[in-house]
Amino acid sequence: MTQSIAVTCLTLILVAINPIKCDGGGHGHGHDHGHAAGHAAGHASGHTASHTSGHSSDPTGYVSDTSSSYVASEPTGYSSVSLTGKSGAEQKMQQQFLFLMSAIADSVDPAIASVKEDLENNNFRAQSYGVALVAGGVGDSVAEYVENNRNPQDILTVPAATYQYGYNIGYGIGFGGPFLLPSYLSDTSFGCSSQDFLRLVSEYQYGYGVPANVGSTELTNFGLDAKGSLHCLLQYTGDYQEAARVDYLIDDLVEAGQAVVALRG
Repeated sequence: MTQSIAVTCLTLILVAINPIKCDGGGHGHGHDHGHAAGHAAGHASGHTASHTSGHSSDPTGYVSDTSSSYVASEPTGYSSVSLTGKSGAEQKMQQQFLFLMSAIADSVDPAIASVKEDLENNNFRAQSYGVALVAGGVGDSVAEYVENNRNPQDILTVPAATYQYGYNIGYGIGFGGPFLLPSYLSDTSFGCSSQDFLRLVSEYQYGYGVPANVGSTELTNFGLDAKGSLHCLLQYTGDYQEAARVDYLIDDLVEAGQAVVALRG
């Protein structure tokens, strides 16, 4: 009897205790779940807000970043859209055309200055050589006059003296005189400059590249006109590498322009 009462009491105690624990456990689990859900929702909303505040979707497949330029979302590793195909090749040749045009304009004046300086030095050496030959002939005659105690009348009355003086002076003038003539010296008055080339570029309207309505023939004519405008320099192409470089750059410029035209076709 006593044992039955004890079992009954123990059963009642367990029944009374278990609901409390289940409620407490359920409450704790619900609290944990609610806290986790709230935390996840808050984290997700915060992350989304933070991400979307700096970026906005773009239908082209790129994500626009307000703090930088276009950044590719897929695939990674690209920072901008690159031109490909004929359009990209044409753009590159246009850039090459403009680069060569700038190189020509920058090269003309230094090339003229370099060639002019060398020509002036050559003229000075030629004149010095001519003066030395004439002075040598006169000097030999004076030396003969002093050495032989000549008198002024001996120049005309003594055949040996007349012949000697005529030979010495004639040799000096005959060989040295041409070096003193303007026709023998190089012309150092250059009548062209980079401004002539740039003026031609402006006339053809090539300042921003090859226009859309330009054909290969017009570019060939431009090359001929460009060389004509710089003839004062290019006439020395065979003697000076500075002049030859400008000549080659003009050829390359025409070829680059014709490549642009071909890529448009």
